[in-house]
Amino acid sequence: MAPADHELTDAALQAAMADDIAELRGRFPETRALYREVCGLLFFRYGITPTANKLYQLVRKGSMGTPAEVLQGFWQELRGRTRVTIDHPDLPDALKDIAAEAVQTIWQAATEAATGELATLRAEARAAASAAEAERDAAHAETA
Repeated sequence: MAPADHELTDAALQAAMADDIAELRGRFPETRALYREVCGLLFFRYGITPTANKLYQLVRKGSMGTPAEVLQGFWQELRGRTRVTIDHPDLPDALKDIAAEAVQTIWQAATEAATGELATLRAEARAAASAAEAERDAAHAETA
């Protein structure tokens, strides 16, 4: 991919993120809730690891401490959701731990596979968008 294509892709990505964040602003007027939703948007939709600095740059609401606190809560909640516990009264504790680790390993492998597939689909979509933009630019140049 040529550098110009990469810049167009980054610009399109930034524009899509800005649109999504604008939509979230309307749905979540409370600052902490907005930051929490933007964390999820970045991480789950765009595959970007949110940082307090990045969140503040995108939302620009509240103090710099607010995104840091929300981000810490986001990571704690995410860890809690991915923790697997097997609780069956007839199973010995050692077996419960082994079963929980097995389920967690399967979940992590499935998540990594899905993330890889999503990255491929995103790259294909960006390439298609770049090709469409190039065609549009060529058509504009031709009509000019």
